[in-house]
Amino acid sequence: MIRVEYDNEHLSGSFHCPFCGNLIELAGNVHTYSDSQGIERTHPDARNSIYNHFHYDKNAFIAECPAIDRVDDTSWEAVERPTDRIVAKGRIVVEVGPNSRGPIVVLQDEPQ
Repeated sequence: MIRVEYDNEHLSGSFHCPFCGNLIELAGNVHTYSDSQGIERTHPDARNSIYNHFHYDKNAFIAECPAIDRVDDTSWEAVERPTDRIVAKGRIVVEVGPNSRGPIVVLQDEPQ
């Protein structure tokens, strides 16, 4: 499981990658918020942060996972610090073919 932590007080966040063991710090104005419909959201979006760790994007300021060949299906959750309240959760899906692995898809199950 990947646990993405958001600290609204310090506008920071991070997650540990269980595949490479690295601590990934989220850059920018990191926080949780309620959208116009009152649904709790994450910024940067937890799905994008996780995805960018597995698919390099220089604009995301997130290092690419050096253990991409070991990535397997797992779940993730976004939590708000210090309460440990779960804001969002979902799963990571890796498609495995006869000769290759990929793509990696990050899905959000709650909230939709």
